[in-house]
Amino acid sequence: IIVSANRARERKMSWPAQLAQLIDTPCVNYADLGQSIPHSIWILHRMVTEGRIRDSDIILIGCATEVRLMQLQDQSNVVQSWALDQQPTWLDYFTRTQTVWNYINNLKVIRDLRTQLKGRVFCVHTRNPVVIPQDCQHQWLKQELDAMYDDPMWLHDRTHDLYCSLRGTSLPGGHANLETHCAFAEYLQPKLIEKINQL
Repeated sequence: IIVSANRARERKMSWPAQLAQLIDTPCVNYADLGQSIPHSIWILHRMVTEGRIRDSDIILIGCATEVRLMQLQDQSNVVQSWALDQQPTWLDYFTRTQTVWNYINNLKVIRDLRTQLKGRVFCVHTRNPVVIPQDCQHQWLKQELDAMYDDPMWLHDRTHDLYCSLRGTSLPGGHANLETHCAFAEYLQPKLIEKINQL
């Protein structure tokens, strides 16, 4: 019950809710704390398949770090997101290079969904953008990543994320407080309006 209450409170104070207030638009927030990009794609893809996206809907996907992954289990409808340090056995497979490759491909899926939804999907940097590790033997991935970061699906450039707007003291777990979410929403508002006007 406490967790559910916290989730409801966090959704109301989140930057999407604050941004929706600024542009006087209803907001339905399907995100959860620590949600991975694949998990967001899963939700959006399912909604598209089930015909639950209206022509007037604008979809924002908060893109955090590449080390957050999605877990699907057989014989269960539970979908979970995990950070790699929460699942140490995954580190044998999910190297930094592997997670960057997955991240690039996740962005390509979002880009395809954006095309399908006539440009009404936008990505938002909520954590520092991904960088290619120096010891990566596949430096050509940098070109791929740069191309995805230059795509018009992004609401803003990679120099700014949620925590650049940090105000006051963080909440437990290092999460952003209400003032931070409000400041980030104010930063995004003119950018979102400009993107909507270009549709």
